[in-house]
Amino acid sequence: MGHQARCFLYILSDGPVRSTRRAITLKLLRVLRSRRLAIVLLVGLTLYSWVATWLTPGQAPAFMALTEDQFLGRVVTLLGFERPFSSPLFLVVIALVALSTAACAWERSAVAWRDLRPSKFARCSAEGLVNSPQYVVAVDNRAFDADSVATAASAVLGRFRLQPRSSGDVIIGVGQPYGVAGSALFHWALVGVFVLAGFGHLARYEGYTNMSVGKTVRDVEDTYGSTLTKGVFVGDGFSGLTLRVTEIDLGLEDQGVDRGPAPLVLLSDGNRELKRQWVYPNNPLRYGSLVVHNTGVRPVFFGSIRSDDSSASEQVLLYFDFESKDPREFVLTDASGGSTTVAVAPIGGQRVAVLVGDRSTADTPTAGVGESVELSPGQRLTVDDLTYAAQLQVVDDWTVPWLYAMFVLGILGVSAAVFIPTRTVWMTIVETKEGMPAVLALNVRYRYRRNDPAFPRQLQEALTRAIGDPSATQREDSQ
Repeated sequence: MGHQARCFLYILSDGPVRSTRRAITLKLLRVLRSRRLAIVLLVGLTLYSWVATWLTPGQAPAFMALTEDQFLGRVVTLLGFERPFSSPLFLVVIALVALSTAACAWERSAVAWRDLRPSKFARCSAEGLVNSPQYVVAVDNRAFDADSVATAASAVLGRFRLQPRSSGDVIIGVGQPYGVAGSALFHWALVGVFVLAGFGHLARYEGYTNMSVGKTVRDVEDTYGSTLTKGVFVGDGFSGLTLRVTEIDLGLEDQGVDRGPAPLVLLSDGNRELKRQWVYPNNPLRYGSLVVHNTGVRPVFFGSIRSDDSSASEQVLLYFDFESKDPREFVLTDASGGSTTVAVAPIGGQRVAVLVGDRSTADTPTAGVGESVELSPGQRLTVDDLTYAAQLQVVDDWTVPWLYAMFVLGILGVSAAVFIPTRTVWMTIVETKEGMPAVLALNVRYRYRRNDPAFPRQLQEALTRAIGDPSATQREDSQ
């Protein structure tokens, strides 16, 4: 077992490594913090998320085509793509990524803790310095004894802006340990993101509802129907708050920017208004863990079918595409059990065209609000209203604020890791017997940031100039 591995386990256990259990722990940590494993997991997670987004259940044609095939439908079900971000496969991959990142974060935390408390781990440093230094500086024994070597070496560390400390026989030069602490913070923040992303899909719900001006709905399960997706931990945990669209602006201009069609959404708790806001892309309504998005504004047709022999009426509600305004159809059933297809198409000017059965467009009747069109003898379709409706996506996910917090911590951590120099040097004075009397040498180990490759050479040259034996240097050059 190498010196670095023993040091790492020493930090974990705060003592010597002797047990088999600790050796197994080290092997497990090595596997988990493998960069190759992390890359494979992240690539797999990215591909899974891309496929899951492409195969959006109930909406994407690709998903419908796959589920119609018997074999592919079984594969889709087995992999959990019916609820892709709550499936066991997704949660297992997220858990492995979190564990791998946590192992890296733990290692970096141990290094940062060692730098913050260098004297506590001097025993580990001394072992590595004596047995496996990264380089040795031959001391000019005619000019220096052990005390003067320690003084001169500490002065060199000071010139490199490293704070010299002594712990037993070890001289430690510590720069800013916050860079390594920042790297640990960044990795722990990533762990938080992965854990929250995995658990959040089990504790969140989302659904869609179309709301015209004046319509009011409650945030309850029945409101969303088949569009509702919820995690296993949601249960009956809906907010029960009331949503209402009080106004729709087809060309909202906010802060001098054209936001397009947008609804004014009112959120209330009974008679108490909680929040009122224009909702448009990148500007959802937020209240606690509840988030309301605007996914589009659509023209909507309200109509009613009445028969001459009955006072009752049948309501018709049709939504149109905002751009094309293609006809929308419904099926009319007569008393004898026959059915006729009726199509309604907006033609502008607050009027619609009504096509019954295979009627040609040459004699297609039109109607405005309050007017009627005969569908069949004794049955008429009345245009009650032509307006617009906003499709709102309602999401409740308590992990969202915490995810933002993790992103902020991650940014702070990576900024510290990149911009704060990280350097640590361990040195000890040893006596070697090349003859009589004993000869002093300075054993050195160091750690530095990756983008500072000149540091080891500069440090060695500075120590050699300060305490080095010129004759030893000449012997090395001649060899």
